Amino acid sequence: MIFISVTFAGLPVTAYDDGKKSFTITAKEVQLCNGDYFAALSPVKRDFPRSFDCYAASYTEISNLINTIGTFGTLIITGESFTDCYISGLSDIFELRRGSGKYTYTIKFSKADQH
Repeated sequence: MIFISVTFAGLPVTAYDDGKKSFTITAKEVQLCNGDYFAALSPVKRDFPRSFDCYAASYTEISNLINTIGTFGTLIITGESFTDCYISGLSDIFELRRGSGKYTYTIKFSKADQH
């Protein structure tokens, strides 16, 4: 298994998946009185949210990340920093073998332009 260097708010995220990328653009759509639609598109393309499949040798890693839910921090992925990020999902926590203390989980990060 090849791991990717990921940290959030100084905490390690033991990611073994390259990370699922999503590209989004914001649009505001309004229906006009004649039934037509008018849309204004943002010029900003975003490469968030980012999701990773992860492995934890102990539940402590997961617990530390759970404690940062609701806070903003810097997400670092293989040396590239993204400020104003937050955990927008931490799911699929699964103990590999009952009593082993080793877990897999999925974590999703989103990014705010301002907060």
